[in-house]
Amino acid sequence: MKNIEAYCETAFLCMNATLKKWGAKDYYRPISRIFYQMVFDTGVSNATGLISEKALNNKIKRLKVVFDHYLSPQFVGRMIMDNPDQFLTDYAVFRELFYLCCQVICVTQQENDELSFLTKNDGDTYVVKVPTYLKYNHLGIKLYKRPDGVRFWKEAKEIETNVLSVPEALTAYERRFLVTK
Repeated sequence: MKNIEAYCETAFLCMNATLKKWGAKDYYRPISRIFYQMVFDTGVSNATGLISEKALNNKIKRLKVVFDHYLSPQFVGRMIMDNPDQFLTDYAVFRELFYLCCQVICVTQQENDELSFLTKNDGDTYVVKVPTYLKYNHLGIKLYKRPDGVRFWKEAKEIETNVLSVPEALTAYERRFLVTK
């Protein structure tokens, strides 16, 4: 198991070190990728225990599944940089957000691709088509969870809702980038 704390602290230090460049057009993507990369590099370090119905079927058939960082770490990195007084002055606050961003949901590759299409990031412009907490609901992705202590995925049960729990700060920040059809 990787030392998540080392990745978290590295992200905190790097983001603070690059803060003076934030706002310069060419730096949005590379700086927000710092946070994304540190989260991604922790691997499946903070699994939610959630799995999509299609991924569950794949898992049972021993077919490929992937993991979705459902809080979109690159976007969260942008939120952090746009709000440094809130997220880069108190390591405990940053750490809590970092660990949340390490959470993953097991999905199929196709579902992961569909989820990624709900945002657009070309470096200059960031567009959110569906708020994070509604992404799975919007795509009709049913979620299941294996009961605590149960080893086999075939024992997983559908959960009541596929509306995700998301930090309020993220939902509020997303509103700036939300587009409606």
